Amino acid sequence: MITNNSGIEFIKQHEKLKLQVYQDTSGNDTIGYGHLITAGEDVLRGGITEPQAEQLLRNDIHSAEFIVNKIIKVPLTQDQFNALVSYAFNIGGGNFQDGDLQKLINSNAGEDAIRKHWTTHWITSNGIFTQGLLNRREDEADLFFSPVYYHVKNNFLPIMVILAVMILIIYLLK
Repeated sequence: MITNNSGIEFIKQHEKLKLQVYQDTSGNDTIGYGHLITAGEDVLRGGITEPQAEQLLRNDIHSAEFIVNKIIKVPLTQDQFNALVSYAFNIGGGNFQDGDLQKLINSNAGEDAIRKHWTTHWITSNGIFTQGLLNRREDEADLFFSPVYYHVKNNFLPIMVILAVMILIIYLLK
């Protein structure tokens, strides 16, 4: 599987765009949508454009997609795959591969167990709780367990709620 545009937008929403080098919460030099600057990428330190940031993100996502495809053995919906790619992208492929979340998913554990693990791990940076990471883990878990999500101004709303509201409006207009 590959991450679709909705999944890329989901990651972008959580990473935020920075066209100049900044240090992430762990002190790593970062640019674009969470791209960690590595040896040989000194040219990036002068700043990048939005299209360059998009390309770096897509390249980085390929690594996360590879590890999710390699490790997860059960069938996934597109949203489940997108959520796992976001998670693997954020915590790193090695951490994802060695972690317990993928074991829970592969063993078909229930939603409560998976959600609890998802929202209680990888929510700290340098040992300090980070609300932004908890918010991301909750959003990833919500995306993983929701049948279909619709993107509205940086919020993900279940499509069933949107349809119910639309039906109610049509009914009231009659």
